[in-house]
Amino acid sequence: ESFNLQYKTKNYDFGIPNNYKMIRECTVKLNTNGQNVTFKVYVDDIWKYSVTLNESSLARVLIPLPPGLKGNNFQFEFIGTGLTNEVIIEPPVTVKLKPMRMI
Repeated sequence: ESFNLQYKTKNYDFGIPNNYKMIRECTVKLNTNGQNVTFKVYVDDIWKYSVTLNESSLARVLIPLPPGLKGNNFQFEFIGTGLTNEVIIEPPVTVKLKPMRMI
C-alpha cells in the first residue's frame, strides 16, 4: 500500500524586514529508501525552487541553490507521492547564508 508525504519546516526568519538575506545552500539529513522526494524552497512565502532527492541510506545531503534567492524568511517542504517504504527526515534543515552588502 502506498502513501503520500508532505512535511513543511518551520519558518526561518532572519531578522529585520527589508534587510534581505541570501541563501546559497541547504543541508538535510534523510533516507528516502530509494524513492523520489521533492524538496521545495519558499522565499517570503513564495515557492522559488525545487529539486528531487533520492537516498537509499541515511545521509547528509548538500543542496546547492540557484543564485538570487533572497528574502526576509525561508521555509522548506518535502513532498512524496505513491511512496511504499519508510522515509526518514531528520530536522533541522541547515542553511548557509551569503553575505550581502546593504546600500
